[in-house]
Amino acid sequence: RNVTIDTVYPTLVFIDPTPFNNSNQSSSTLTVNVSHNVSHSLSFVLFFDGTPNLTKPYSGNFTNGTVIGINEGTHLFYVQINESSAHANRTETRTIRVDATPPFLFLESPGSQSYDTDGDVIFRYNVSDNLLGVENCSLILDNVQNLSNLSVVEGTSLNFSKVLQNGYHNWSVDCYDHIG
Repeated sequence: RNVTIDTVYPTLVFIDPTPFNNSNQSSSTLTVNVSHNVSHSLSFVLFFDGTPNLTKPYSGNFTNGTVIGINEGTHLFYVQINESSAHANRTETRTIRVDATPPFLFLESPGSQSYDTDGDVIFRYNVSDNLLGVENCSLILDNVQNLSNLSVVEGTSLNFSKVLQNGYHNWSVDCYDHIG
């Protein structure tokens, strides 16, 4: 008869392409990869929002898992490795925020086909974001980025001022949240 003594718990760490803690992403898919050192493999368990999302056998030194169809919002995940000697260990818990919706932008004035008599034009807009907040907004004037606002206050009328020469001009505003 043989008896195996195993007092060593498995070790495991996240490796690429696992998102860093407090990451923001627009993708509804999470891919997790771990490196591990285990004597007697049994199961790899990926916990997502506190619930086992994927359980599978593993072997070797690397194992990955994928969660698909993630809803927008803040989510927690970690991986637990169980080995046949009843030892288990887990990674740290990481947080990701999924935001696939760009900021909502409303161009207030001037309206399309407007006229101005002195060339001093105030471009007004209002912007908000459903999850991560607006990082910056830029005035696009005649298809060229012209001015930027890096301290956006959401849900309020904001503006860019510019003196323009005679002629036809088109304008828009581009705003980005912390995803881009």
